[in-house]
Amino acid sequence: MCDIFWNNFEEKFKDVKESFEKSTMISLDCELTGLHSHEEFRPSLFDSGAERYEKLKAGVDQLLVIQLGVTTFCLNKEENSYLTRTFTFYLLPTSFLSVDTRFICQASSLCFLSCAGFDYNKLFSEGIPYLSPQQERKLRLDLQRGRPALACNLSSDLRSVLERACWQVSQWAPSALPGQSFRIHPHTEQTLNEVDEENVIPDASMPPSLTTLLRELLLHRELRLNFPDIWTYSEEGSVIRIEKIRYEERVQLEREEEIKIKEEYGDVVNEEIDVDCLAEKAIQLLLGATKIFHLLINAKKPIIGHNCLLDLMVLLKQFYCPLPEKYKDFKKVVHRIFPDIYDTKFISFEVKAQNFRGLKFLKGKQNKAIGRELWEINSLSSIYSFFHSSKGLEITKNAIPIEKCGGADPTSGDKRFHDAGWDSYCTGFCFIRLGHLKAIIGKSLSCSQGVGAGEYLREIVDYRNCVNLMQARSPYLRLDGEDPNNFRPPLLHIESRKDPINITKVKWMLSAYGSVDVKKCSTYCATIAAMSENCYYTILKAFSYRDDYCVTKMKSCTHSKISLLLHMAIAATATGITVLAFRNLRSRSSLST
Repeated sequence: MCDIFWNNFEEKFKDVKESFEKSTMISLDCELTGLHSHEEFRPSLFDSGAERYEKLKAGVDQLLVIQLGVTTFCLNKEENSYLTRTFTFYLLPTSFLSVDTRFICQASSLCFLSCAGFDYNKLFSEGIPYLSPQQERKLRLDLQRGRPALACNLSSDLRSVLERACWQVSQWAPSALPGQSFRIHPHTEQTLNEVDEENVIPDASMPPSLTTLLRELLLHRELRLNFPDIWTYSEEGSVIRIEKIRYEERVQLEREEEIKIKEEYGDVVNEEIDVDCLAEKAIQLLLGATKIFHLLINAKKPIIGHNCLLDLMVLLKQFYCPLPEKYKDFKKVVHRIFPDIYDTKFISFEVKAQNFRGLKFLKGKQNKAIGRELWEINSLSSIYSFFHSSKGLEITKNAIPIEKCGGADPTSGDKRFHDAGWDSYCTGFCFIRLGHLKAIIGKSLSCSQGVGAGEYLREIVDYRNCVNLMQARSPYLRLDGEDPNNFRPPLLHIESRKDPINITKVKWMLSAYGSVDVKKCSTYCATIAAMSENCYYTILKAFSYRDDYCVTKMKSCTHSKISLLLHMAIAATATGITVLAFRNLRSRSSLST
């Protein structure tokens, strides 16, 4: 496995690109700064796909991916095996000129990652920068050709560095002759012609190496913009040498620099805003991890995730575009950039729900219990552990071999779940093994028979673009079409016969029978959504003889809010008519007397 930080990003970028291009499929995992920013955004069994998207969208705008794990799986057709490469990217929000990222950290998420061994020191000292499209446009406006950085929104420290350097050159340049030079250090506390190599002012907003490099680029650019008869050169120890030159030399040097920048980064100058070479170099450095996301898009390979809806939303917002307002538009955007997505959490539910009696490797009583003996819960660690248990190894003994990731032996104790790189490897591993298991079930094969890559992929293709929905009305959303109908049991209606209904108390009571959600609909009534049919019927049976609560099957005609309001209106109207009739009757009787 390869950890990638700012200091080795450029070195590893070509390896990452080559690995993406050669891969058969790519698995992803993300570690975030939180899961939701407010209690009201928690998932509920009442949520449809669209409602869940609205909830997540409201809470995801201020969350960030701080660690991205990517594993490529390359199929060797001759040996019918997979070769894997795993990359773990540490991502640091950008702070530069007018771009200053703000985000929310959820304490429970940070503590959880810390307990799992996440290295926050590495993140904040060596993290890779990135820019969203909006941030890139903002920086290009700040650095458009001919606009000095001193006209932008700068930190006081950086402004002091630029102003002092310009003042030093203004004192030296008028009397200097062509060919003469002097040196400055890009830090504030120095005198003219004095270089103090130990005088380093730390900037906590970015890794020191990146801070220093960006500061130098801005200083080169600022001096060249303000003094047309000089040229600047970088020397060791962050020293900048300023040389007095003639106009013709300046034109030639600018042309050579432009050629060099284009050779390094390609023709990347934005069409909308014209920036100079030094500005483009700074922007390209800051794009960092954004380039990895675009490599994923351009690769057009199947993307594998585990319970990946939230990951997809945060990645889209962080690297590609603002989250669309409409749920349908979100699905279209994701499907356009990633045409084939597989969610191993959803696949694991589907495979486990199959009829396992067709498997020939277990007989008799064991055969009936196979469904219960797979994996206890559908978490990534549970599924991965099953496939490395004696039972899982027996079932998949002739499955496609998967080469060990460099730096970690998948069968040893060197495992660290909730590290994005390791989890991405486990996600792809489980996808391949789930496909093998599905192929065996679908064809009623013995585990002694091998299953080719093409064969298991054909078996699992029905699950393409189905993304798991946790604790929702439907088990999944479909990215390339209409979402499925409600798969959950019908709703239940609960009424308190004595006191006003207490939702917290009711949910606590019902939790003994399974996973439920409760929604208040009036002072004494609430609606219950049950996860499973077993839970649904158990609640009905358990509350059939209670005298404090009445639980019945939900009937839209009698239990809906609209129906309740209609009944109230009818009752009020009937009461009013009765009162009027009674008054008329009394007035007539008084007149007759």
